[in-house]
Amino acid sequence: MTVQAVPAPRRAMARLAFIRALATQTDAIRELRAWRFPPAELHSELEQGLREIDGGHPFFSMAFRPSRASLFDLAGEERVREASAWAVRWKLDVWWLKGWATFALLVWDMARSCTLADCRYGCRVVRDDEHLALEQVLTEEAMLAFGEDPLLLSILAAMQAEEKAGADVAAKPIEELLPIHMRAVVKALPGPHPVVETKEEFFRRAGVAWEQAVAALVKRAVSTRLRVRRER
Repeated sequence: MTVQAVPAPRRAMARLAFIRALATQTDAIRELRAWRFPPAELHSELEQGLREIDGGHPFFSMAFRPSRASLFDLAGEERVREASAWAVRWKLDVWWLKGWATFALLVWDMARSCTLADCRYGCRVVRDDEHLALEQVLTEEAMLAFGEDPLLLSILAAMQAEEKAGADVAAKPIEELLPIHMRAVVKALPGPHPVVETKEEFFRRAGVAWEQAVAALVKRAVSTRLRVRRER
């Protein structure tokens, strides 16, 4: 089976570029931004709780990386429904975009309702500047937080591909059906054993194992380019 995968940082950057292109080349983002939460729902217990959070808007930073289910529960049925309908209208009916659109609607609504004169999340600016409103919800973390396929579906898709290729799926270890980034691509390297080898000998073994793993990924057309983590 040929497996292709894209490292998370590159996937996030591609999604950011895609949404920015939507904003400049189409009216899709402008349409999403123009939606307003139904007045009849503003007084619900959930909505009042969201708008009365003490200490600002902690979900703006995405530091807690909510699941798609918890985001949808937090955002409420109206925002989830609109994000889904928007994605369908623009033929963008994919999980990560619907999750991001729900998050964007929630952040924009909270910014509109914020009454703090010196809100550290810049709510006033977000209300007044369309470009900054979009940038507020374009983070690498947001691009990856909601849209990944459930692991079970990934395994089922791998099983179906194996069956189409005529393989005996029942005889395959489950590890071989996991996404490429979740399984070993070569035999695991035995740990260091100072009694029977020197540090240099262990490092040589580790170096060989690393090169073998890189070669195995390249053979599967998987990018091995690494990104240096930025200081925040």
